[in-house]
Amino acid sequence: MSQTEILTHPLFHIVSAYLYNDLVNWTIQFSPSVSTLEKLLSLYVEQTDYADLLVQYMLLAPDPESKYQQEHLRRLIKNWRREGKALTLEEISVSSFDSGTKKSIRKVGFRILKGIENHQVQGFFLRNVQRLLPDVFLGPLGWQNFSPVVPPVLIQIAEKNSGSSKNRVPDDFEAIAKYLYRNINKMYIKELFLVAAALMNEGGKEEERNSPSSIITIIKSINMLFKYLFSDLGIRSVAELDPDVYIRKYLNTDLPNHSAGTKLQCYRFYVDGRNAVERWRKAHPKTQRELGTWCLPAFKLPIDTTELEAQAARETASKRHGQLAALMPVYLPLLSVVHHRACVFAEISAAFDQAWLEMQERAPSAAADPFPLMVVLSDGSATLQFVILARSGRDRLAAVCEYLGATDASGQPLPLPFFALMQRGFYDETYRAELKQYGILPNDCDAQTAGLLRPASDVSAFCRNEYVQARREKRTAKIYLSIDALGAAAAFGSLAVMIDYSSSIRIHEVLQIRIEPGYINVDDEEGYTTCLIYQKGDKGSKLQGTKILLEPFVTYFLRTTIIMKRKINGVFRNVHMDGGKNFRFTPGPYLFQWNNGPIYGHHLTSLIRFMAFGVTYQSPSDEFKNLKPHDLRHGQMRAQHALGRTVKTIQRNVGHHRENMTLYYLGLLEGRQQSVKFGQLAPITMWGSMLPDAITRLQQKK
Repeated sequence: MSQTEILTHPLFHIVSAYLYNDLVNWTIQFSPSVSTLEKLLSLYVEQTDYADLLVQYMLLAPDPESKYQQEHLRRLIKNWRREGKALTLEEISVSSFDSGTKKSIRKVGFRILKGIENHQVQGFFLRNVQRLLPDVFLGPLGWQNFSPVVPPVLIQIAEKNSGSSKNRVPDDFEAIAKYLYRNINKMYIKELFLVAAALMNEGGKEEERNSPSSIITIIKSINMLFKYLFSDLGIRSVAELDPDVYIRKYLNTDLPNHSAGTKLQCYRFYVDGRNAVERWRKAHPKTQRELGTWCLPAFKLPIDTTELEAQAARETASKRHGQLAALMPVYLPLLSVVHHRACVFAEISAAFDQAWLEMQERAPSAAADPFPLMVVLSDGSATLQFVILARSGRDRLAAVCEYLGATDASGQPLPLPFFALMQRGFYDETYRAELKQYGILPNDCDAQTAGLLRPASDVSAFCRNEYVQARREKRTAKIYLSIDALGAAAAFGSLAVMIDYSSSIRIHEVLQIRIEPGYINVDDEEGYTTCLIYQKGDKGSKLQGTKILLEPFVTYFLRTTIIMKRKINGVFRNVHMDGGKNFRFTPGPYLFQWNNGPIYGHHLTSLIRFMAFGVTYQSPSDEFKNLKPHDLRHGQMRAQHALGRTVKTIQRNVGHHRENMTLYYLGLLEGRQQSVKFGQLAPITMWGSMLPDAITRLQQKK
């Protein structure tokens, strides 16, 4: 059809006025087929209330005439019918479709939502999107997401206290809104919502207001308490709740999943939440009567928590010391293993760099041919074999490597290294349960920053397809991976481990390191590195920073990481660090960044666990299941004490405000002296460090 014929199609006479101009521009750009126009026309002829929605969906399609897009539109029109009659949007939102149709519906909703956020789509489509995505918090609606269940007066308080503008929830409070929305169907959502709204922006100075994370902790604890009260004790509404009876019973009952500390926290945060609401009501007398319906009931009699506090302290101390007792035997072996693993990945990356240069010099006719890569470890302990698949010519980020295996000096095959097992966990969800024995959690295998540990999106899709195909053919999947993604993960993960071993700073303090004058200084003569950070008590005020001295052995890892980042991912840019906005940190060239954004704390924790793969092998305690960066901090404190450092020196180094806190983590509180059993160090080969049980092997050597 010619352009003139397309514009005279009946669809243009029946389409809604606000879509007409967009539809004309769309036809000029894509020249849609008669079949596409007829499908859209049929929606209006049948008078479906989702006709405008699907037309808008097609207008946003990057390639509306693609086979995939045409099939998707056909399937939607077919499935949104019952007995030949078109459903309404209300019926679609409550109908029981198969998983494939539900996925298709969500694709429509998310595409329209993205168009609204990019100002390509009219805002009134949000109500339709809300029907298609009932479980998704819609950013453009802001606190109005809760309007179907939460009274307007509560929404107004949330909007005022969070500083919302144009309906959008500020970034600082979006996590609170999303958490509340996940619980929107709870019978006590109004009470939770009011507590959160009252806590927002509370306090004197701006820095003193409750942080979003602390508000989430409070409402999570109240939610946990209510889950027990409503399910186990049979309470049907908050109006029935007599805290003197039910919460007292909760505190005095032994529950398998609620420790004394958990019960104490739930009780205290219930009281804090109620007090916050009462403070709001006193400050706004006109709301006294209106808000009374959704206030948490008050205690009539005081509750003595002395015994519960003592029990919680005993439980916490026992758990913490049990974790540290399990950590200390592997503390030094772990340092050796991570160091060797970092060296192996550095050698693999260097060999890949050389091979990539040689590939670019090949004749065009051979540009797509697989390229063999052999890496002989410098200590001669193994030879690793790879094949590089240059799927997109000179695009290094699209390069896929197949790991073929490793052999020792005599040519004998060697077991799979830990990175191959981790790679399998990315794409084989059933295998993730087995990775727990190596200290890897399911979240460590889930979506992370693209190209950092897990391959970038296009390479990741290629790897996933191999696992899907292998499952269909009932064969062992080939080990496809991205050497750049693994090399970058090894660089950042090992650097974070070495910083913890050197300074024992917290994970959020590690993320503060900036590579610019005034914030970091490397002494080339002595090898020490000095970093300026704001410790736990200084982040809000930032009246003074703390200079952290990193040992010379950290400098090598620091420089290696900087070189790796610039080579693979470009220059360091000014970004916000993870959580930096909450404490008014300015953007800057933070060391831990990737893809022009920050590396988040949970992702850095995954990188640390990746480099510490297998650390739980030596754990004699059920409490110590997987490595946490904070455990390394406490392990370093004990190592300092074993080396003869005074408690005062350790307290100053780790940034504790009270000496008792330092004594507690050293196991010296109340005069107790706990012996520290460090694991013995022994020689290990580079290949030996790559085995999943490397830490066990090393610690067993005498």
